[in-house]
Amino acid sequence: MDEEYFDRYGKIFGYFHDDDFFAWNGAHLGFKDGNELYQVNGKWSGFLYNGFIYDVRGYPVLFRQNAFGGPIKPIRAIKPVRGIRQIKFIHGIRSIKPIRPIRQLSWSNCDPTEIFGK
Repeated sequence: MDEEYFDRYGKIFGYFHDDDFFAWNGAHLGFKDGNELYQVNGKWSGFLYNGFIYDVRGYPVLFRQNAFGGPIKPIRAIKPVRGIRQIKFIHGIRSIKPIRPIRQLSWSNCDPTEIFGK
């Protein structure tokens, strides 16, 4: 089953299919390796913890329905029809991940597409 993620406003943003992350419109944006998140080109772009996706500064950007321990989650909006998943890109070589930042309790100001370099 795919893991769906919502933004700070409760709008569906994307999902993991296996270890690959896709935008709701079907665009292949990145992948995970354990709890580390990478752009398709291999650049480290954040981490996963307790159902939240955190950016490189430690602020939560996206959340799953069952996420816990982070900021207050908004009411989720009605999901539109999901786009057709595009063919996966070949993953780039993973960059060396930096020391993980301290998790923050307030939402990130960045747009979720920014963590995927789009």
